[in-house]
Amino acid sequence: MAKEASKNQILLEHMAEFARFAFMDTGQIIPMWLLQDADGKIQPVLTPFHEGEPKEVYAKAVKAALKEHKAVRYGFMSEAWAVSIKKDHPDFNRADKVKPSTHPDRREVIKLVVEDDQGSFLIGQYFILRPENGAARLSPFIQPEGFDGMGGTFGNMFTKV
Repeated sequence: MAKEASKNQILLEHMAEFARFAFMDTGQIIPMWLLQDADGKIQPVLTPFHEGEPKEVYAKAVKAALKEHKAVRYGFMSEAWAVSIKKDHPDFNRADKVKPSTHPDRREVIKLVVEDDQGSFLIGQYFILRPENGAARLSPFIQPEGFDGMGGTFGNMFTKV
């Protein structure tokens, strides 16, 4: 018998499908949160980032929305820069000292995160592939295994509420 997918996994898969269709239709992803309550009701919250506006402003608003909607889980999707460096790479110990947006080995991604109020989380991403000619497209969806932490402004949102 197949193992039943967790509610976090189900939300991540729905978000991945939405992100793929939205990106292929518009060529971009507006940063978006899906707040889910104990009854399964989902409240979307769009947070289009504005140049110069600190991300903490958006994080504070989302934390308030988590409380207001009595969310037990949330999903977040956004375009981002990512750096993947293997442990045996000479720059591995210095990689976290450089912002991904300025790192020479950065890649453009659509990042998806799901976290619940028990501290469980999942992540996944698409690489954004921008050919020299033609429209951007997405890699297959990747859900890394063995990921042991979430950080940054938009990580661990329930512990910050």
